[in-house]
Amino acid sequence: MKDPTSALAAIVGGRFRAAPGTQIEQFDGIALTATEVPGGQNYRGTFSNGDINECTRGFNVKQTNGSLYGVTTAGHCENNGRDETTGVSLAFRQEWVSNGVDSQWHTFSGGNNYLVVPKFYNGAGVVTVTGAQGVAQGQYICKYGRSTGQTCGYTDPYTYTDSYGAFYRMNSNSTYPRQSLEGDSGGPVFTVSIALGQVHGRDGGNPTPGPVTNMYFTPLTAWAPNNVTVGVTCYC
Repeated sequence: MKDPTSALAAIVGGRFRAAPGTQIEQFDGIALTATEVPGGQNYRGTFSNGDINECTRGFNVKQTNGSLYGVTTAGHCENNGRDETTGVSLAFRQEWVSNGVDSQWHTFSGGNNYLVVPKFYNGAGVVTVTGAQGVAQGQYICKYGRSTGQTCGYTDPYTYTDSYGAFYRMNSNSTYPRQSLEGDSGGPVFTVSIALGQVHGRDGGNPTPGPVTNMYFTPLTAWAPNNVTVGVTCYC
């Protein structure tokens, strides 16, 4: 019993009855725990032939017109994947890979053991998402990816176009000459605690990157209309 003093008072006062010989013991209460799952963690995809595809998870999301909560990564990453932090397999839900959007999302298959939270790992620690917004020309932003960690730089008006469409760019600089490498795809793009977008890819040489790479990303303004919102908490 959590509070034996109150229970004893209730018995004495006649508010509830106990059989003769009943012993009242105190305990600390039942602990209901779940593992928090922030964004920005490692994603591991497995192709049908057994090949491995390593990416980074982005911001956590919720369906706009539904009750599902989940995690995200880049759309070009393999759909059949798991969260490397927990080792839990993920259930693929939907992807968008055109018109400058490169994203997919999944739900956890671990029942009520995992709490999808409105937080993300930024390379130094876990940060709570406090909002989401568009990206301005010349804005100083950062990203996190499993290969290059947190890097930062300024956006510019130029875009990078491939088969997925046109994407925003974060420029290389002397502090961060390599803004992105393979494995960073899907990672969060942000400024402090504000969600801005999701890593798409890089330039700087193909297939072997040179010493300088710019990072390209999907802004949330392009992705948000696709039936999901950023910044959620739920038991999934």
